[in-house]
Amino acid sequence: MVVTFLIFFAKGLGRRTLGHAKTDGMEKDLHFHGNQYSLLVMAVNIPLCLLCLPANLITRRYEPKWFIVGFTMAAGLLAMCYAAAKNFDQMVATRVLLGAIDAGFRPCCMFYLSTFYTRGELASRYAIWYSGGAFAGGFSGLISFGLFRAGGALKGWQYLFLVQGGLTFCMGLIAAVVLPKTPWGWKRLSEEEKTIAVVRGKRDSTSRVNTAWNMSEGLKPFKTLRIYILSVIALCYGVGSSAVGTFLPQIITTFGYSKLKTNFLTTFPNIFGAIVLYAFARSSDRRRERSLHLLLSMVINMIGLIILLSLNAKEHPGVAYFATFLMCGGGMTPTALFHSWHVGNLPTENGRINVLSYMIGAANAGGFITSLTYRKQDEPRHVLFLLATAVSTAVGMVLIVAVRWWMVRDNNRRDRVMGKKLRSKDVPLSDLVDGSSDLRWRWFV
Repeated sequence: MVVTFLIFFAKGLGRRTLGHAKTDGMEKDLHFHGNQYSLLVMAVNIPLCLLCLPANLITRRYEPKWFIVGFTMAAGLLAMCYAAAKNFDQMVATRVLLGAIDAGFRPCCMFYLSTFYTRGELASRYAIWYSGGAFAGGFSGLISFGLFRAGGALKGWQYLFLVQGGLTFCMGLIAAVVLPKTPWGWKRLSEEEKTIAVVRGKRDSTSRVNTAWNMSEGLKPFKTLRIYILSVIALCYGVGSSAVGTFLPQIITTFGYSKLKTNFLTTFPNIFGAIVLYAFARSSDRRRERSLHLLLSMVINMIGLIILLSLNAKEHPGVAYFATFLMCGGGMTPTALFHSWHVGNLPTENGRINVLSYMIGAANAGGFITSLTYRKQDEPRHVLFLLATAVSTAVGMVLIVAVRWWMVRDNNRRDRVMGKKLRSKDVPLSDLVDGSSDLRWRWFV
């Protein structure tokens, strides 16, 4: 868990660097014009969305550990390549390659974690892993604050890419040595501990442990309407996540602060977002409930967006800065809750990796909406950007309520037919090979 957190922390530094680099004059140095920065941000999402599923069909066929290691090291090298870029075209080419790498990394890492933990533990574990990105956003601001003041032969933003890319590459090397391949094959565990890992998996993680790749089984979930409705929810929360994950430095810049102060001020909303993320996920695991926690996090994000839409940030910078805390707290939290929700309702490993890949691609498609609506001509308030994020969040909230209602209704129907009340944890998943076709199945709401 610690290693995966540090990997995502290091990769998060690289992902957040672009926004800080913009505040240090990267656009001017590379001769950007018009909305080219927004196009650059969007470029990573094209291969990320298109390649998520194909990339992870390969990782499911082989061992996830080595793909995690390879993706991490490659991402570090590409992040350092940003520092050598001389123009917009070179930056876009590097960004597209980075998107192709990220397409494999996230679903592979989330599937890898799902083999170690039960459904009732997964949200807090995903939260710990994903909070690496939130903490990276905070530390990226501090690192930028220091490097932009240091001076030297290169520009501050170039040093930033070199430092953060180098750190990511080193974490890949560490992961190659430290990460186990599987919980039941980890050499540091005794035979008894390996047996316990298998028993835990069968009880509340997957219907069959360490199964071989099966294309037919992996595609079975896509025959249900539920998966496509959930993918729209992923898109909607992905807009809010992208808004703070990519554009937070630019949002704070509109409050009238200097370059150095802007980068410093990005630290605290990110750290607050990580704290809220873990608190919500921990509560969600303890109560074995996902949808209401997910809904509440999006409500918090919506409040922050409404505040920014309703005031002039330069006239009320303190209130506007408070709104960024709400946006980070509400925008960063849905990822762990949402993915643990749909993963908890998939009984097979093959179905899980396919749906994870699809959902992560759908969530990252939210980056298209934020990139296309964050336009230079809308400065300084960026009403279209904030409004698009708010509308997407509202649509996602409505769909969450609808899916929750259907799951609760279907659970109640099954209880009536069986003549007794069951919960999702009452029947071991090893007995539910047919998933929701089995009357004993209960949705993890």
